[in-house]
Amino acid sequence: MLGEKFYISLSSLSTIELNSFIRYSKSNFLNKKKEITFTIELFKKNKEKFFTFLNKEQILFKKVFPNEKTFDRIRLKDLFHYSINLFEDFVVFYVSKTDDEQKLSILSKFYAKKNMQKEALAINTKLFKIVKKYKLNYKNYYKLFKLDMNRFEILLNDFNYETFQYAEKANELLDKYYFLEKLRITQELRSDSIMSSRKYKISFLNEIKNEIKVNEKINKKLLFKIYSITSDLYEGVFDKETYFILKKLVLKNIEKFDFFTRKMVFSDINNYLSILYNKIGDSSLFVEVFENYKNQIHYKTIIINNKIADADFSPIINISLALKEFDWTNKFIDKYSKNIQNKDLVLLNRAQILYVQKDYDKALETLRDVEPKTPLVNYELKAIYAKILYLTNEIDLLDSHLNAFELYIRRQKNISELVKNSNLKFILFSKRLVNNKVNVANLLKLKKDIEKDKSVFNRIWLLSELDKIIK
Repeated sequence: MLGEKFYISLSSLSTIELNSFIRYSKSNFLNKKKEITFTIELFKKNKEKFFTFLNKEQILFKKVFPNEKTFDRIRLKDLFHYSINLFEDFVVFYVSKTDDEQKLSILSKFYAKKNMQKEALAINTKLFKIVKKYKLNYKNYYKLFKLDMNRFEILLNDFNYETFQYAEKANELLDKYYFLEKLRITQELRSDSIMSSRKYKISFLNEIKNEIKVNEKINKKLLFKIYSITSDLYEGVFDKETYFILKKLVLKNIEKFDFFTRKMVFSDINNYLSILYNKIGDSSLFVEVFENYKNQIHYKTIIINNKIADADFSPIINISLALKEFDWTNKFIDKYSKNIQNKDLVLLNRAQILYVQKDYDKALETLRDVEPKTPLVNYELKAIYAKILYLTNEIDLLDSHLNAFELYIRRQKNISELVKNSNLKFILFSKRLVNNKVNVANLLKLKKDIEKDKSVFNRIWLLSELDKIIK
């Protein structure tokens, strides 16, 4: 029904709030459409009668636009559209007079929704300062986590090193929140009173961990079993057998968890697999990573309103391609690509599929349609191009491309040293691979160097190509 949202929105206001909204709408600076004020006043006079007008659009139109002779439904529709926009602005204004934190939270969402990045970041910063003044407890750790993640999401449109920094900050806070939330659930250690008197420190964390180990009432509880395993992981104590214990605990109980807890335990599994693979280099773990991604999709912990974040899109495709799951990958891209903000990522991943299927001509053709708007996409594009030139034995072109790639990287000023060095190592090791194809001793030395350095961009590809020659 046309105008139903307007009716429901205004019905949520008290009489005092409705009067304030009418005064707000009469400001020439805020609202130049007098028919909006008239419609609000019409609602105030008789809510029930106003609702009947919604079913009689021509009568309502005549009341609001008395000088118009012809009924215009589009104009009536626009009236309600602008009225709702004004209502949202009023809510922000009205709340601002009573609660700073609430006001800023609403404003932040409002600006982000309208892609006003500068304003959204300013609001985020103000809100962060307010929360930092509060005492340190699990609830406020979570607020800080949400603020850093909010900043991360705002910055996604301008994808750079700063974006990742806020995600990392959020994850640090989240680990604290996650742990303290589990303490709150058990209500065994009175975390609120402890946190109000002591700041979160490593010594305090160790105290609690020791308490968990010796207190049987606590250490037998499911969430603490999971936390105990992941806590050991981050302290360097982990193995493949323990991973499968963690996986079993999570999947057996996943239906019991709320959305937030599901999201966290699947993240724990991702982290465990990543750290475990870096230690033992067992490619069979790719199957586990892929299965965990599918679980996250199934339980909608990384899919919100049938949308997936750009940052999650490529990693899922990369792991599915490593397992040659081509049909699944194409279906995944078809289903979620329309909601990806950075359309270059879609083309890039289409090219990745063609590359893995060894259809190099079509892969290059697809890459030519990519117009990278972010450095990270550009690095991926240049790396795929380099790999195709190598595999098609276009050595002269590859040499020129790697030199141009290196020059491009060195000229980048707004990237982290980590990203810069990772790409430069890929270029250096690729050159060494090409120049030493017939020198087994040098290739063995190259393999050793790459195996030692886990930060190399496209490290797995380099090692696989080396193995083909050395064997």
